[in-house]
Amino acid sequence: PNHSRPTIETLPMRLLFAALLTGIVGFQSLRADDAPSNTSDETSQLQTQLQALRTRLDQEIADQPDNLQLYSQRGDVHFFLADFGKALADYDKMVELKPEVLALHWRRGLAQYYVGQYEESARQFERYFEQDKSDRENGIWRFYAQARQFGLEEARKRLLPYEQPDRAPLPAIYDLCAGKITAAELEAQLTGDDLSPTEAAKREFYGHLYLGLDYAIKNQPDQARPHLDKAVASDWAKTSGYGPNYMWQIARLQRDLLPPAKKSDAKP
Repeated sequence: PNHSRPTIETLPMRLLFAALLTGIVGFQSLRADDAPSNTSDETSQLQTQLQALRTRLDQEIADQPDNLQLYSQRGDVHFFLADFGKALADYDKMVELKPEVLALHWRRGLAQYYVGQYEESARQFERYFEQDKSDRENGIWRFYAQARQFGLEEARKRLLPYEQPDRAPLPAIYDLCAGKITAAELEAQLTGDDLSPTEAAKREFYGHLYLGLDYAIKNQPDQARPHLDKAVASDWAKTSGYGPNYMWQIARLQRDLLPPAKKSDAKP
C-alpha cells in the first residue's frame, strides 16, 4: 500500500491512532527513564486500549449501522487484536456499503491472508496492482499469499511485473522475494552515510519487517524472530502515521504468531 496517499476509508483512523500512540509512546518514555520494561505488561496495556476502542465502536455501529468509517475503524481494531475473521467481516461490510473502495482495499487483502484465504488475498492485491503499477508492497503480499498456496518457486514465477520506481527499500525487498538477492544483501542496503535519520529509520523498519516475514514464509521462525523484534522496536513506525503504524502492528502480530523459540541444547 502507498502509505503516503490517504483514502476515504483510512482518514478517520488518524483519530483512533492518536489514542493508541499515546500508550505506545508512553512505553518508550518508560524505557527512557530507565524504569523496568516488561513486554507482556506493554502488550496487556495495548490490548486493554484496543478492547476499549472496540467496545465503543460496537456501540457506535449499533446506532449507525451504515457508517462506513466506523466499520473501517472497528475492522482495524479487530485486526490489531488478531481477530482476523472479524476484521475481514468489517472490511467486507465497507465494500458492501461503498463498492468503489474494493480496488485499493489493501487491508482486506491482509485480513484474507491471515485467515488463510490465500487465493482471495492474492486477487485483492492484484486489484490494487491494476490501479497502481509502482507500489511493490502489494506485490510482496500477493507473493506471500501465493507462496502459501502454491509454494515459493511457483509464486516466484507468478510475481507481478513492476517497472515503475518505488520507495526504498521496497524494490530490494521485491528482489528478495524473486530470489535475486539474499537476506544479507538486503540488510546491507538498509544503512548508508548519506541517509537522513528519518530515511534510515524508515528503511530499517521496512527491511527488518519484511526480512522477518520472508523467513516466516520459509518456515524459519528462529531467523524471523530477531528481525521482527527490531521492527517492533522501531520508534519511527510507531509514530509516523497510519500506514507505518498499521505495518508495525503486523510486525507485532506476526512475531506473536511464530512458534516458541527453540531452547538451546548447550549446557551451562
